[in-house]
Amino acid sequence: RLLSFTRYSIATSIMACAAASVGMDRAVVVLGCTGAGKTKMSIDICKRFNGEVVNADAMQLYRGLPIVTNVVTEAERQGVPHHLLELKDPHDQPFTVHDFLARATEAIRDIAHRGKLPVIAGGTNYYIEALLYHEALAVETPTNSLAQVSRHGEAEAGAKPEVGPSLHEQLVAVDPKMAARLHPNDTRKISRSLDIFRTQGVPQSDILARQVPELRFKTVCCVWVGCEQDVLDARLDARVDSMIAAGLMDELTHFHGQCIASQCEDSTNEDVQLDFTQGILQAIGFKEFLPYLSAKDPLDQSAEVLEDCIANMKLHTRRYARKQIKWITNRLLRHRDRAMHVIKVESTDPTMWGETAKKPATEFVRHWLDGNPLTGNCDDLRRERRPTNAVDEWKKYVCESCDRILHGRHEWDIHLKSRQHRKRKRNPRTNSNSTGINNGD
Repeated sequence: RLLSFTRYSIATSIMACAAASVGMDRAVVVLGCTGAGKTKMSIDICKRFNGEVVNADAMQLYRGLPIVTNVVTEAERQGVPHHLLELKDPHDQPFTVHDFLARATEAIRDIAHRGKLPVIAGGTNYYIEALLYHEALAVETPTNSLAQVSRHGEAEAGAKPEVGPSLHEQLVAVDPKMAARLHPNDTRKISRSLDIFRTQGVPQSDILARQVPELRFKTVCCVWVGCEQDVLDARLDARVDSMIAAGLMDELTHFHGQCIASQCEDSTNEDVQLDFTQGILQAIGFKEFLPYLSAKDPLDQSAEVLEDCIANMKLHTRRYARKQIKWITNRLLRHRDRAMHVIKVESTDPTMWGETAKKPATEFVRHWLDGNPLTGNCDDLRRERRPTNAVDEWKKYVCESCDRILHGRHEWDIHLKSRQHRKRKRNPRTNSNSTGINNGD
């Protein structure tokens, strides 16, 4: 009996030590744009492999607005534990990526220590990248950031807050490489770069040039849920209609009234301006319905105005889905670590979910868990990782034909395809005052 007890004690100690060393060893990440089926996939994987979901959707971290944030319901969870859902009051200080990182790593370690599988799922790709890679944040803006000082401190002093172009000129002086990369109207990112220089004494471009992020986990299994674009567009439009039917307007009206009342308490200015660049107000739905919600004349709350707001919400949701897909293909998967294994599954036909999505995903995860050799179907996207956010990738382009400056390759490509540019090329005109950093065809 003593020998058996000793063996049991030793085994228990070994298991305890092993559990203590477990934490950020492995995780499953469910990727995909909004409406693709990430929630359903994460729950299927958890039920099959005894997992728990860690939410990586920035808007679902806030409580009290379940419709506009599209938070997963208790019924949809099917008994699967979910972490980092509805944690913060939307009227409090906004949740930052650092807050998320601290909470998420704590939740992942807790899940792993209990012998379960962490399954990260959500559509805020910046949060996912920060969780997957060390130093992916580069350097984040301090809490008392320049952006906040510009919006609040100067307003209290009676001065006009600085706007994008003014801040951009300051950035040109201290960090010309980042200034060349950022759009002059992107106040938030420009403010962050200035904050980094003022607090660290080093240009952000220098920091980024030195960083090649390292994976936090020993191994990661990514399941990318895809969907054909035309089907996805129709699905997203239908989702907005469902949100309206579920009471979205009542939820937005109530919250908008709370925001205005809160702002009025903190300001003597009767013309309250909401900040749609921070916190829950960044969610698609608030800004789109502002013309309807802020109307003082009942005539401005007509059915026509409401229909325009709904159409804008649908449009911006579809655009956001495309942006998410681009991030997955051009950033996460193209320069991923070799310890990150990826499979893409299809959710285009809901009636075939079991065959085209659930089955290939769970088989891939099972082989990954067993340590078997894996061959994903996204290997052709991979390239060697380079320093984070390579600062030379974004440049200014000058179209001499149209006498316009375009910021970044994306704007440049769009401009080249525009009707105005094609018309000017057919009827060229010269402009001796047009100069540029990069001229392209």
